[in-house]
Amino acid sequence: MILKALVRTGYTTEVEALRFRWQEYLTCTEAHRQPDYAVCFPGNILDKITDLAHQGLRDLKCRVVTPGVRDSVYVLLNDAWQEFWRNPNGYSEWEHEQVNRLPNLLAAAHHA
Repeated sequence: MILKALVRTGYTTEVEALRFRWQEYLTCTEAHRQPDYAVCFPGNILDKITDLAHQGLRDLKCRVVTPGVRDSVYVLLNDAWQEFWRNPNGYSEWEHEQVNRLPNLLAAAHHA
């Protein structure tokens, strides 16, 4: 569902990277999809759920992020994922620094 939502909002490159990482995880854990997965979760139903969720967000007037959005909070969240994959061992320290900066970031975004 998450990958479908990301594709729907234009994050196709990121989806490919996530699929690659997910496949790495499955290989490392020797996990396998259950044979009846496609019966229980057919693609067309998942697509419909994704569409309905997206429409619900729009109806609620929520901002749906797309790759072109450059707001500081969105950028920070995307930077967090990049940092996590780039340096998982140092991520906690990086995250702590960003949390300390967050009030100033929010204040600046509010006044912009």
